[in-house]
Amino acid sequence: MKLIEITANDDGDAYTIFETMNDRGLSLTPTDMLKGYLLANIEDPNKRLEADKLIKSFLTKFAEFGDNTEPDFFKAWLRSQYAKRIRERKKEAKNEDFELIGTEYHRWIRNNAKEVGLNASEDFYLFVVKNMRIFADRYLLLLKASATRKTGLESVKYNADAGFTLQHHIILSSVNADDDKDTAKAKMGVVADFIDSWLNVRFWNYKSNSYSQMQYAAFTVIRSVRSKTLTEVRAILHKRLKEEFDENDFQKWVGLNQFTSKAIHRQLARFTDWLEQQAGEPGRYEDYIVRSGKNAYEVEHILADKFDMFVKEFEDAGAFEEWRNYIGGLLLLPKKVNASLGDAPYKKKLPHYLKANALTQSLHPSFYANNPGVLKALKTHNLAFKPYKEFGWEEIEQRSQLYCAIAALIWSPDRLLRKAA
Repeated sequence: MKLIEITANDDGDAYTIFETMNDRGLSLTPTDMLKGYLLANIEDPNKRLEADKLIKSFLTKFAEFGDNTEPDFFKAWLRSQYAKRIRERKKEAKNEDFELIGTEYHRWIRNNAKEVGLNASEDFYLFVVKNMRIFADRYLLLLKASATRKTGLESVKYNADAGFTLQHHIILSSVNADDDKDTAKAKMGVVADFIDSWLNVRFWNYKSNSYSQMQYAAFTVIRSVRSKTLTEVRAILHKRLKEEFDENDFQKWVGLNQFTSKAIHRQLARFTDWLEQQAGEPGRYEDYIVRSGKNAYEVEHILADKFDMFVKEFEDAGAFEEWRNYIGGLLLLPKKVNASLGDAPYKKKLPHYLKANALTQSLHPSFYANNPGVLKALKTHNLAFKPYKEFGWEEIEQRSQLYCAIAALIWSPDRLLRKAA
C-alpha cells in the first residue's frame, strides 16, 4: 500500500482539493464540504477553531433526533432565508435556488457567496457563530416541539404527526437573526398554527398535502413572511388562510377510507383533546394518536358492521357503508376495548363509551351532569353536543355537523389573531 501526501498552499486550495476528492468518489457529505468551505475562508486560526467547535456541537445535537436532521437543517435554514427562486411549473424548466439548495447546498453557498453576504473572512466567521448558531437553536426547538407538545408551539407537533416535511422551512422563514427569543418563538407559533389550519382544511376537502403538491405553495408563503415583523406575519398569514377558506371550508362531511384513515384518526384525536381541555383536563392527544402496540387507539364505528341491523334505515348496503364511514359516526377507542365491543349494538356499547375519552363519553347523558367547564364551552361556541339513546343516520348527520363546527373552531383563521391577545 502506498500513501500519497497532498499539500495545499492555502485554505482555499485545501477546500478545492477537498471537494475534488469528493467528486472522485470519496464519501463526503454536503455538510462536510460546506463546513470545509466556510472554515477555509476564516483566516484567524482561533476564530476558525471556534467556528469548527460550534458546527460540531450542533451537528452532535441534531444527530440525537435522527439521521436526516443534519441535512434537513441546512436545507430549511438556507431555503427559508436565501432562496429567491423556485423551478417554474412547466416542462423542461430549470432548477432554481430552492431545488439546488435541496440537492447540493454546499455548492449553492459557494456559487452564491456574495448574495448571502460572504465577502471577507469576518463574514464567514459571523455566518457561523451568529447566523448559523441562531437558526440552529431555533431548529433544535422545532425538533423538540415535533416530538412533544410545547406551550406556544403545539402545532409543530401536529404538523410533524401529519408528515409535513416542509414545515421547518416555512417556520424558519419568519424568523430574523436579530429577533429575540420571545419574538422568534411567537413567530414560529403563529406560522405553525397557520400550517396546521392550512393542512387540515385542505384534507377536509380531499386535497393532497404531499410534498410535490405543496412545494410551490410553501415557497410562496416563505417569500411572503421573510424579514417581516411579528405583526406583519400574523396579518399576512391570516389573509392567506382566509383566502384558502374562500375556496375550502369545513362544511362538507369527510369520510373514512383507506386514504383518509390516518388523517381522520389525528383529527378525532384533536377533537377529543380539545373537548377534554374544555372540561379542565390536560388533554391526551399524544395517547390518542398511537396506532400500534398495546396502547394503540383505533377508529371506532358507532354503527356495527351489520347491514341487516339497519335495513329499515338505509336504501341498500352501499348507502349503509357510506353513512357508517362519515366522520360523525366515528370515535376513538383503545384497540383492546374496540375489539371487545365487536359488532355489539349501540345500546350495549353506550355504557362502555362512558368509561372512555370525552368525545366518546359525550354520547352518554351522564357526561353532561358534572362538567361545568364543558357546558360553558358548548354554550360559548354554540356547539350542539347532546346524548343519544339510539344511533342511526339522523344521529350521524347531527354528529357530522357537530364535528364540522368543531373543526371550523379549532382551525379558524382567527386563531392567528387570537395569539396576539
